[in-house]
This record gives sequence, structure tokens and C-alpha cells, in this order.
Amino acid sequence: MKQWGVFMLAAVCIAAVGCGSDSPSSPSTTNPTTVTFTAQLRPSNEVPAISGPESSGTGTATITFHLTRDSGGAIQSGTVDFQISASSFPAGTSI
Repeated sequence: MKQWGVFMLAAVCIAAVGCGSDSPSSPSTTNPTTVTFTAQLRPSNEVPAISGPESSGTGTATITFHLTRDSGGAIQSGTVDFQISASSFPAGTSI
């Protein structure tokens, strides 16, 4: 159970970085100060697919970067917010 929770968290981070973004798909001439990535979490997307009682669980992950840029557009600092929602997991599931 605990391995599944660690695996799910790692999968969320990888999926969020590689799967989706609210950023435009074409290059922009401006440098955004907020960048948001989102990912849908589904046990069927895991390799191997999650089976058993946890296979009914779903969720979403949203990762938002708040960036501070200098006058040239280079990132100087930033913070990140993680919001993860999970539902339909059996009682007692370790995440």
C-alpha cells in the first residue's frame, strides 16, 4: 500500500510536468509570472495498471509556479503551489 502511494505521488509530478499546461502551445513574446500545469490522475494510466480496490480511484493535480523575473525576463526566484485531489479510493488507502 505505501509503495503505491509513493508511486502515485511520483506519477503525479511526472505527469504534471510532461502532460499538460495552461500555457499557450505557441511561443509567447511575454514572460509569464504564473505558470500552471494540470494532470488527470487515473489508475489505468499507470504501468502496470493499478488493479484491485484502488483501481476505482481518480484525481487531479495542479502545480502552479509563481515567478519573479528581472527586467530581462530571467527568473530570479519563485514559489510553487501543489493542489492534489483524490476521490473514490477505499477507506484506509495510503496516499
